Amino acid sequence: MVKFLAIPPFARFLNIEPRIAADRVILKLCFAEHHIGNPMIGAPHGAIVASLCELSALRLLAFKARTASLPPRSRSGLVQGVL
Repeated sequence: MVKFLAIPPFARFLNIEPRIAADRVILKLCFAEHHIGNPMIGAPHGAIVASLCELSALRLLAFKARTASLPPRSRSGLVQGVL
């Protein structure tokens, strides 16, 4: 099960901590100053939230398929064969 916790370097830069609880993989986004997109209101940058969502979806696919590898991507960056 530990193989499902492997995350790419970009996710480590974002302070994303993975863990397995029962039959799910949980990704926790830990706060970091570079997450702030609008310092006036302290809102996180939209790309940070989108990155967490994308990584969560990819980890879910890998976990359900029982493989540590991520699905292949096309040249456009989109995951292939996910529908």
